[in-house]
Amino acid sequence: MSLLESNQAYAYPVLTLPPEIVAEIFLHYLPPYPDCPPLRGPGSPTYLLGICRQWREIALHTPRLWRAVSLGAPVTDWNADEAMRWFERSANCRMSLHFDSLLIHALGLPIAALEKHLSRVEFLNWEVSARLSESLVALLRSGPVTSMVDIALSNSWDEPLPVVSLKDAHRLRSVSLWNFDYRIDSLPWDFLTTLALLHVALDECLPVVDAARSLMHLKLLIREVSEEPSSEISEEPSSIPTKIEHPLLETFLLDTYIAELPPTFDALSPFVLPALQRLEMTSNSFGFARDGLDWLEAFIARSQCSLGRLRILHEVDGVYNLVRPELAGECRRVFSGTVVDETSEWDFLLAGDGWTKDVYWVPIETAPRRMAV
Repeated sequence: MSLLESNQAYAYPVLTLPPEIVAEIFLHYLPPYPDCPPLRGPGSPTYLLGICRQWREIALHTPRLWRAVSLGAPVTDWNADEAMRWFERSANCRMSLHFDSLLIHALGLPIAALEKHLSRVEFLNWEVSARLSESLVALLRSGPVTSMVDIALSNSWDEPLPVVSLKDAHRLRSVSLWNFDYRIDSLPWDFLTTLALLHVALDECLPVVDAARSLMHLKLLIREVSEEPSSEISEEPSSIPTKIEHPLLETFLLDTYIAELPPTFDALSPFVLPALQRLEMTSNSFGFARDGLDWLEAFIARSQCSLGRLRILHEVDGVYNLVRPELAGECRRVFSGTVVDETSEWDFLLAGDGWTKDVYWVPIETAPRRMAV
């Protein structure tokens, strides 16, 4: 028997495994769900299709391999076609989708093409253009979204902002909205454990923050605050809560992305957070005098929390860094039992969903990156 004939006759042990075992091995080859693998190349389920005919058939008939789809750069027709093939191969599996809507539009994939799969979507991360944002919120409003667990939407700036509304989303636990509007009845706020509201007015977001009583993680990017209250007495009761107590909240990120804050501004004043362990704030949130730490001391005393981590964010324009360059040192002296570090505001802005994970809070030893003024 020739060497070629001998090799062809040899039964490779790995090819004798039952298909269900091979399918489980394939699933461990991919990033853990809901993380999305690449559409092609190593780490992608498409990579498995070219190894041998037997493995190709197993991969094509394992729907869970195709349930997490990320569609972004580079822009190619192949990407668009392949993404649609993944939808079909995933059969009836619940799905995780990470899309750049600008690219979807460029590839000729209208939002309506995804409508029939919406009931299966558990995790949705969508960067949408202002022009298409209304179509997206209309799709979500029409539902069904009963499988939705985590939704993260970011919208290029436009006025007026589209209003997000998800009915019957009773499995929803995590929400991130950047440049989207909302109402107190838009979402099941009281079910959420993680909430990020980005580029919002403080007084507008406080009612929904107050309604989200199950929160463990909260992130706010404040673009404006209300003006000083009028001296005139109003007969209308205010809907803005003056006390927000969250007994489960462990992580709080606060970025006051505002050029000029009122001298008496204290964004922490409504909050009582007894379980708080990790706090991140922009340096201008501390005020421009020593009293800024008095506000933080009062918050900690009011909450009776054991703050383990405090991170100071320096604004991207660097202006406020010049006002209080010794802020981190002051915090270390006053809060001797707390690990204090500092970094650039970019880390807050670009964190994605990583801010809820322990790796985000590893103390940063290097000096914060300085931004050009």
